[in-house]
Order: sequence, then structure tokens, then C-alpha cells
Amino acid sequence: MLFDFCTNVMTTQGICGFNDQTEMPKELLNEGEGSASGTHKELYERTVKKFANQAYRTILMAYRDMSMAEFEQIKADNNNFEKEGDREVLE
Repeated sequence: MLFDFCTNVMTTQGICGFNDQTEMPKELLNEGEGSASGTHKELYERTVKKFANQAYRTILMAYRDMSMAEFEQIKADNNNFEKEGDREVLE
């Protein structure tokens, strides 16, 4: 998962840090947990695992603002993205 590369998350309260604390919805609590809080990262990890256990698949969107000059420099530094491995640097 790309979570290790994420820094922020968009919530109903606005943009928060990915490692900021949040309350876990009751649907994501583990057996025996009356309530729990954790980071937004933990919340998303729990959600993906719960869906995977039910044979659902999740699609999450991530983006990064980047100038064209920055993109061109990354491309030049990585063999003009000739191979798939070269393009992985964008992740």
C-alpha cells in the first residue's frame, strides 16, 4: 500500500495529518474493543483489511502537487521513464 508515502488525508473536517489521531468507527472496532482511537493511517489500514476479509476490493486516490519542471526533472533523473521500474519513483 502507498500509505507510507502519504502525509495528509482529506476528511469531513478538512485536511488533517495522516498520523493525527482520530476515533475509530464502531464498525472497525476489533472484538472486545469498546472504543478506540488511532491515526488516520490505522483507520484506513483497518478499513482495507476489513474489506479484504469480505472479498471486497478498495480503491484509494492519492495525489501530489508538482510543477511541470519538477516532473521533467524526475523524468530525466529516471531514464525518461523508459521502464516501468523507472516510473515507480512517482509513487
